[in-house]
Amino acid sequence: ESLRVCCHRTKYGNLINCRSYFYIVRLGSKQAVNFVSKNLKCKTKDWNIPRCIKNTNNKIIFAFFKGLFDSEGCAIYSPKYNKGRIDLRMYGKQVKNLQNLLKKVGIESTVTQGKIEKQRGMYILRILRKNSIKLFAENIGFVINRKRKILSKILTSYRTIWDVLLRKMCAFISYFPSAISLLGFA
Repeated sequence: ESLRVCCHRTKYGNLINCRSYFYIVRLGSKQAVNFVSKNLKCKTKDWNIPRCIKNTNNKIIFAFFKGLFDSEGCAIYSPKYNKGRIDLRMYGKQVKNLQNLLKKVGIESTVTQGKIEKQRGMYILRILRKNSIKLFAENIGFVINRKRKILSKILTSYRTIWDVLLRKMCAFISYFPSAISLLGFA
């Protein structure tokens, strides 16, 4: 094995450089391609979390999720409600196992099944809680720049309790100007 630098462009034109160990297999035989396609489960709905990922340390689990969320996940931010979430949409009930693996590393999530006709059989894993999104950003994150920007918007949208209290106090004072003397600020 040797360390190689791989470099490729995303469909949005961004260049991704990564240093990694990898193997490239090129098949030129129809028989070999037919054998691989029949005997290996390569479709999204047929996947399973490898046992070596389930029984390993958090660093490897985070790397696994980084690849998975970069390819199948998305970050969603709503400026109207000033809220965001991280979604992963996949076919197959194995999404429940992903939820358990996320829970193992401290990230809370929910799993729902697609309700409309074209989403039948699709499962949606959602990370909604502030602490879980922060943990996701610190340990997993995104490689794709577009998703990284949305994730940073989500993280900056969270207000601390002091921000909320200050805003409510200012609103109270604007409605009741006499409250300034009552609070002892005059």
